[in-house]
Amino acid sequence: GMSEDVSINKFFDDPMLLELARQDADLQHIL
Repeated sequence: GMSEDVSINKFFDDPMLLELARQDADLQHIL
């Protein structure tokens, strides 16, 4: 959700790390 994206943005400033984190979060939601 939006709140999760905000939290991720606070911890990951690097675009690649941000993308990896978002993909990982998506996988966790699917599982």
